[in-house]
Amino acid sequence: MPTTLTKKGISVTFAETLSYTTLHDGNFLVHVGTGSVTMTSYSPAATGSGAGPNAGTLRNGASINLPGQNEIQPLVPGDPFDGRTNYGTAHSVVLPQTCVAGDSVVVAKSAPEGVGVGRTRSSYWSVNGDSYVDEMLSIVFVSYAAQSEPLLRPLGLGAGPCQVIRASYILRESQMDLANKLPSVIDLSTLGVSAPAWSTLEALVSDFCGAVRGGWPVRFVVPQYQHPGYGTIAQGLFSTCYVMLCSTESVATKTALARSLVQWGLDMAGAYLDGRLTEPNGGNIQGCRGLIVFAGHMLGIPAMKFPDLVFGEDRFADTRRIVPFDPLFVGATGSIDAASPAQWWWGSPEWLYRWDFVPGGAGSGWGDFQRYAPANWTGPESIHSTQRFGMQYISQVAGCHIGQVLAFQLMGLRSSMGEPYMTFHEDWMENPPPSSALAELAAVSTAMGSITWGDDYVEGLPAGFNKA
Repeated sequence: MPTTLTKKGISVTFAETLSYTTLHDGNFLVHVGTGSVTMTSYSPAATGSGAGPNAGTLRNGASINLPGQNEIQPLVPGDPFDGRTNYGTAHSVVLPQTCVAGDSVVVAKSAPEGVGVGRTRSSYWSVNGDSYVDEMLSIVFVSYAAQSEPLLRPLGLGAGPCQVIRASYILRESQMDLANKLPSVIDLSTLGVSAPAWSTLEALVSDFCGAVRGGWPVRFVVPQYQHPGYGTIAQGLFSTCYVMLCSTESVATKTALARSLVQWGLDMAGAYLDGRLTEPNGGNIQGCRGLIVFAGHMLGIPAMKFPDLVFGEDRFADTRRIVPFDPLFVGATGSIDAASPAQWWWGSPEWLYRWDFVPGGAGSGWGDFQRYAPANWTGPESIHSTQRFGMQYISQVAGCHIGQVLAFQLMGLRSSMGEPYMTFHEDWMENPPPSSALAELAAVSTAMGSITWGDDYVEGLPAGFNKA
């Protein structure tokens, strides 16, 4: 008899009677052994066509084995979920779709017509979202039989090597070493700042993350009611979650939140194992590496706890673009820049690392705002034109990591995140620029002079919690 799997208004029907497991997040593992099953329909059904990018009429698309990095670039397909965003036809489900062990299917429920950037989603949380997709359902097909204890989803994102791993890799919830891996250090009652409700945090990360794309357009396709959205907002949320998990609350209180973050880390690991690279690091692509490290830590998986060794350190923005200062810098004109760091910003002790934004594009040269004195921001070199915005942005990009830095230090994960990452954010918290540099910034604009050095950055959650 046919089997239908349903979650949050999305239904998927197969021709066969299935053996399946409903996971903690409401998504599914289907146990197919060495055989196959046939996906015959899903609802809401796909309508329209692609004709994208960004102009197609397709709604309610579905993918099978979507690659980890799938921006629309040469040789890199888009995603097949909704024609209003970066659409691509590759890896679409084609009904009837045969599925075997190792496959991963993601089915999307598109947003209504006439919606877009800044859409209210108060039923999920108070921060508006930008996605053209409301919900996603994840189904992973595995070769092993149903188990007697709760399971986690192995690598819900990614293709290629991920298909081989997830076909037979059994991950049990009991592998999370909650009692020994989560510190009991922070007394929430003594912080002087309201802590967020556990139920609020759990609701925000309790479902499949749906981070099906890399690159800037990700916020237009992550499911509106399953993902917090823009990268710095997501990273601020994760930072808050990690701090809460280091509190003196009981293990039982922490379990649901820790499990959800571990699952998000497992799914994100699949995307990066399959080649995702977070090149932009202005703000959108934040919160990825920490989730993978946390999952590896909790499950005792070294390849995830130290992802740079497996995926390569150039995969992640927070390792790729936090770099040491060097005393001599050749500027865009080919000459050595006279405005060295020591001449304007760096007091005692000097900052050892700087945020180096990706060169090229609209954000060209953002990272060099820490190298050039403000007096040079209007200089002849074209990269100076964006320094003002880059400096104004640092409080958001650095501030969203504060809770993660503090919590990972308590968890013993400093070496996993690396000295450049940890030291840069510690300087943000503890070592503001000297008064002379602050005066130069204030002379540029009121906004430059009002940066709150060392502050945290969150939206929709208690401000100042991670800093406290």
